[in-house]
Amino acid sequence: MTKLVKNFNDTQAEHDVIAKMKSVLTVEDAKNALQAAADSGVMVPSVRDVDGTGYDIFSLLLKNRIIMVNGQVEPGMTAVVTAQLQFLDLTDPGKEIRMFINSPGGSVIDGSAIYDTMRTIQSPVRTVGVGMQASMGSIILAGGDNRSMTRSSKLMIHSIGSRTEGKLNEQEISLEVTRRLFDEMKAVYIRHIGLNKEFWDLCCAKDTWFTAEQALKMGFIDDIIEGMTGKKSAKYDKSADAFLKAAQDSRDAQIPKDTQDIKHLLLGTSADDGKGERLRPELLVALAQKPEYWTEEKRAEYASVHNVDLKGAKTQADVVKALTAAIEGKKSANDNVLVAKAPKVVNSN
Repeated sequence: MTKLVKNFNDTQAEHDVIAKMKSVLTVEDAKNALQAAADSGVMVPSVRDVDGTGYDIFSLLLKNRIIMVNGQVEPGMTAVVTAQLQFLDLTDPGKEIRMFINSPGGSVIDGSAIYDTMRTIQSPVRTVGVGMQASMGSIILAGGDNRSMTRSSKLMIHSIGSRTEGKLNEQEISLEVTRRLFDEMKAVYIRHIGLNKEFWDLCCAKDTWFTAEQALKMGFIDDIIEGMTGKKSAKYDKSADAFLKAAQDSRDAQIPKDTQDIKHLLLGTSADDGKGERLRPELLVALAQKPEYWTEEKRAEYASVHNVDLKGAKTQADVVKALTAAIEGKKSANDNVLVAKAPKVVNSN
């Protein structure tokens, strides 16, 4: 077997890596991917690296450990994405891989194959949301070892559908499989975000769209990418940011403080049903700040970081009570709680 080398400037090294790549992603797979792009009317640019070597644009990105996850999650996309993940892990195990995700979702089974590959390779995977991360796209985003979104990205979470057909007993089997797949999806959110089943039951009940800043506040991502600080700022950034902040502050001001009042709005059992629909993302972000919707591990993490004394807490209900008191005390002192972090600007260069 050809020994892999890491210096891509060396012609023989490139030959070796390409030979190894063919054992993971066949020439036929690559042709099919390019043909699919051509059939959809998308032109795939050809470029040359600094050493003069020619590549299609996606292969050059792959050489730099960048994978683009664009479009519907389906078998063809899954084959290419998982092959790229395995290839990059083979060439340099342990070195970070970046995945840029812009997807409306798609097949749960195919998306699970991408997620499982991300979680089983040695290399850490940084997921970056650009555009839209909806449905299965949100699962792929959640699976990153480090998670980011660009400023204008949108995160959408909801339940999954079941295209049942055939005989009645076969439909019952299909529905049961769908229920179990839905539980597995919620388990991914619980595992990576630290919010419990009760939270995700409420969140997934209807389509819920979050901004990047809301995703950060609920702990779904670690930071927001806003460009190269001082180099890519627009001339009137300050006015635009002030406009958006005022609009968001107005929505946030309408959120009740009491947990039950928030739940009534979300469930449509409030006198003002329309408010629950209009403010759905804000209501769920507010619930994400409440310890009763955190996992036990997240509660322990907060207590440890903020030195909350839990010695007298005999049950999880006692833990929640103690944490809630500590958080309310910090809020009165204008301190931030664990999941309500100010957006962190990350340089894109």
